[in-house]
Amino acid sequence: MLMIIITLGLFFVYFMKNREQKIGKIRLIVIASITATIGLLLSYFKPFGFIIDYMAICLPLTCLMVVIAIWKYDFLSAKDNGRNCVVEFTSESL
Repeated sequence: MLMIIITLGLFFVYFMKNREQKIGKIRLIVIASITATIGLLLSYFKPFGFIIDYMAICLPLTCLMVVIAIWKYDFLSAKDNGRNCVVEFTSESL
């Protein structure tokens, strides 16, 4: 739990430093992290006495936001790494 809060804090600090450059990507990842943290906290504290896995409710939204960040903003340079990997394997097979 502490690691999640520290990571969320680091995302927020990075967001404040690079506010002009990559605002969409950082905002999307921070919101996804907050959503996952809320699901984790709700599952831990069990509000209103309901025994529901809130993480199962919040996790699909979090995963969707991360996929959008990868697709729209090329988060972690996933497209470039994928292309490089395909080219390397293709050249080795020849």
